[in-house]
Amino acid sequence: MNQNRINYLHDRYIAGKLNVGESVEWQQFVNDPDSEEQILLLIEDSWKKIPVDLLDDLEPVRSDELLNRIVKAPQLRKMHRKLWLRISGAAAILLFATAVVFWFISTKKLQPAVAFKTDIHAGKIGATLTLADGRQIKLDNAENGKLAEDAGLKISKTKAGELIYEVKDNQHSANQMNTLATSRGETYQVRLPDGSQIWLNAASSLTYSANLKQAGKRKVYLDGEAYFEVAKDKSAPFIVETNNQSVEVLGTHFNINSYLNERSSNTTLLEGSVKISTKSGVNAILNPGEQGVITSGKLSVEAVDSRFSIAWKNNKFMFESASIQEVMRMIERWYNVEVIYEGEIPENKFGGSVSRFDNVSKVLQILASTKKVNFRIEERRIYVTK
Repeated sequence: MNQNRINYLHDRYIAGKLNVGESVEWQQFVNDPDSEEQILLLIEDSWKKIPVDLLDDLEPVRSDELLNRIVKAPQLRKMHRKLWLRISGAAAILLFATAVVFWFISTKKLQPAVAFKTDIHAGKIGATLTLADGRQIKLDNAENGKLAEDAGLKISKTKAGELIYEVKDNQHSANQMNTLATSRGETYQVRLPDGSQIWLNAASSLTYSANLKQAGKRKVYLDGEAYFEVAKDKSAPFIVETNNQSVEVLGTHFNINSYLNERSSNTTLLEGSVKISTKSGVNAILNPGEQGVITSGKLSVEAVDSRFSIAWKNNKFMFESASIQEVMRMIERWYNVEVIYEGEIPENKFGGSVSRFDNVSKVLQILASTKKVNFRIEERRIYVTK
């Protein structure tokens, strides 16, 4: 990282203006052992900028105590002794204000704005399959291999955690409706009889005929969010039905976010072409890189960065100009927690990228590092304050 970038991030940290992406970049810099010399330069620069008139008002005994705490921190003992010998008396408390960023990061205490006794782990691969006869199979507990075989249908589970359908008799399996459902904190992948692959996000469900075909069409019903890679078959269009739309394709890659507790339903196209139809009969054709948005029954189409829509499939949280409510709904579903807002809800917008493999405390720490929001974790509840 060049010095101009380091100075920029340092100044934004001190001013409390780091966004989520910058916070991640800043933490990586200060945790890098090769950054020691640059960190020393930053501290020395902070020392030089201390206003002389502020030094007169500080209590020498208290500032000596603060200086002693900094010098004795194990993570700072390796720093050059000459630098610390130049620091004395009242100035220590001001140096502490700038050095504390490095000290807290090194001791894993960067974000006191996130309070917790027990952490919450990330979600996992898991789902429940409900067969046509009512039988339910918990897929995370089921052994790999064949799960069920009935009415011309074979259902198997792979080592990688993928559900696979093989149809041996289309006629007998036509009316066998199955539902694959993920709870909060679960995600799963299914390969349908036609070769189409679907990734199901947390708190979502997919219902379909076991042989996939209904009246010459491949039709599935989605509640929640899923990413689709549809196998081409011009003789049988692939249709996804949600609570407020129908999406028809021949063969393509796209993502549908249709959670009932979200303000809008979004269909994002990555490859191919899809036709969206609302319940009121309004239609639109999407091209790659476009998103169809249905809000209060009204359909609009806009160009988007599709990386944000499929980030969850790639095990990331990615958001841009998102409200804290939008971000916390993602966290709520993936970590299976309850989010409670205390007092005024922060109106700031957030942007950045965070791994979905991290414990919830780390995700919250990065959000809190913007100094726009604070968190408290109690059991499976997350309290949000300004």
